[in-house]
Amino acid sequence: MLAVVPNKGVAEDFGIDDPYKELKRTLLRKGIPTQMMQKSTVDEIVGQKAGIGNDKFLNALSAVVAKVGGTPWQIDSLPGKTDAFMGLDVTYDESSEQHAGASASVVLADGTTFAAESTTQQGGEKFSARHVEQFVRDLVFDFAGEQGRDIDRLCIMRDGKISEDIDAVREGLSGIEAEIDIVGIRKSGQPRIAEFDGTRFRIAEKGVGFVDADRSQSIIHAFGKPEIHDDNPVGTPRTFRLTKDSGPTDVETLTRQAYWLSEIHFGSPVRSPRLPVPIEYADMAAEYVREEYVSPGTVIEGPAYI
Repeated sequence: MLAVVPNKGVAEDFGIDDPYKELKRTLLRKGIPTQMMQKSTVDEIVGQKAGIGNDKFLNALSAVVAKVGGTPWQIDSLPGKTDAFMGLDVTYDESSEQHAGASASVVLADGTTFAAESTTQQGGEKFSARHVEQFVRDLVFDFAGEQGRDIDRLCIMRDGKISEDIDAVREGLSGIEAEIDIVGIRKSGQPRIAEFDGTRFRIAEKGVGFVDADRSQSIIHAFGKPEIHDDNPVGTPRTFRLTKDSGPTDVETLTRQAYWLSEIHFGSPVRSPRLPVPIEYADMAAEYVREEYVSPGTVIEGPAYI
């Protein structure tokens, strides 16, 4: 459902609670994804007679395509032999220092958004192998089987330090016959890549990676110039570190895969995200469960939750 809604805060002028979240939640629970557009945005698009070159119009179009189950664009030829990528996000409650939930999303090698699932955990419960088993069963093999697809090689992308919960991840994958790569993706506090021309250093632009094969690590510039301007207030570029834990795919190929997966986000014509979409979408699925748009343990087919 495409809906034009009042600008944020307008509902308060009439003494009522903003129905935005409740409307979105109710419709999604009935299997109806929504794309909400504020009235001021619609007025601007109509007033400018905006076409495909307008960022707001293009972003709205791509979101509508995604929410009805489509993928606005795909990767023509992803390096390597990987059939699917599963992003794994484990949520911690910092106040209690306990696990609060886990979520995962699966993206196919061409960038098609496959499915997602998120769980919540009881107080004191630890992230365990059964969560990984559940995600792999529900998101990879059951769903792939319904689509008539074979998964011969799967890449697990763990958000954060790959060493955290790695034993649980490995145990949860122990019954899988497919080849498996396990990598960690970290965005906080990562260095930038620079080129020295003999006189000074020049910060690399977006799309540049540095691979340290000896340590099975790499740094990727997934966001920056020329996508953003020199006056960008948040700085340029933004990077992430990929660390390979295990698997048959070499770290350079994994790095190239991670970069292209950071480009295939549904909103990429306007602004690409910083992280590969399997992790980005897993985090979004967790947010939908927290906001009670869907129940924990529900398999969300396609990208309706984005």
